[in-house]
Amino acid sequence: MAGLTRVRLLILVVLYRRALRRSQTLGSLAACRADLEDSLLVVWDNGPERAAEEEGQWLHRAFPRVAYLHDAANPGLATVYNRTIAHYLKPAMPEPFDYMVLFDHDSKIDPAFFAELARARRAHPEIPLFLPLVTAQGRIVSPANFYVFKGFYWKKKRTGLSRTRYRTAINSGMVISVPYLRDEFLGYDERLRSYGTDNFFMREYNKNHGQFVILDCAIEHDLACFTPEPVETKLRRHHENMNSVRLLNEEGSLRAWIAQFYCGVHSLRQAIRYRDLRFLA
Repeated sequence: MAGLTRVRLLILVVLYRRALRRSQTLGSLAACRADLEDSLLVVWDNGPERAAEEEGQWLHRAFPRVAYLHDAANPGLATVYNRTIAHYLKPAMPEPFDYMVLFDHDSKIDPAFFAELARARRAHPEIPLFLPLVTAQGRIVSPANFYVFKGFYWKKKRTGLSRTRYRTAINSGMVISVPYLRDEFLGYDERLRSYGTDNFFMREYNKNHGQFVILDCAIEHDLACFTPEPVETKLRRHHENMNSVRLLNEEGSLRAWIAQFYCGVHSLRQAIRYRDLRFLA
């Protein structure tokens, strides 16, 4: 990897009901093959069926080092992240990875991502967390301002060092140092499935680290709230999201009460919007 000699990345891509070659993330990563010679790509497939043989063959042709894992039980993201960290980063004699990089299946990765990571790491080797700018339909959706349980998108691009307090970010594109994950981070709350793992991580990171680095590159990401979906899908996402808000704010009676009030108001708005009382359940 140019500019990042002997620095090894553990890159985790989580799939669900998505063929390997149809994953925008895997396709854009494959275009960066030359930057991945010293890294390991782990593809965790939560779909009900294991990838077809020809799909697996494509995967091993597309990447210099890759591991494909299938789990039809569809564990939540927190469980997937914890298991990956435990298996690859915390054995008695772990392979010497320097950073873990998280991706969803539907992110279009800037070809300059790895070169920009190398540059930013040289400039700030003491920082354990690097984040790309993430855009969805032209909006900057990550990093974002975050107060209690409500996020607010940025209107202008920012790069370089950023304070951690009152900030959050989505999982896809996070670059986290292995020493932090192995020695400081106590693990993800496995009650969180699809929502809240990113806010949980940023909350824990903020306890001991006041800064992270924003990379001068962008990842295009499909965000569910901007995507037309059947009401049944919106309903499932809504309930998981509300559950994560309650879990992340369960400490402290006042905070828990405010979160419960917010969930009630938001659920009512969604019930009116979709004319479906199930959003209130």
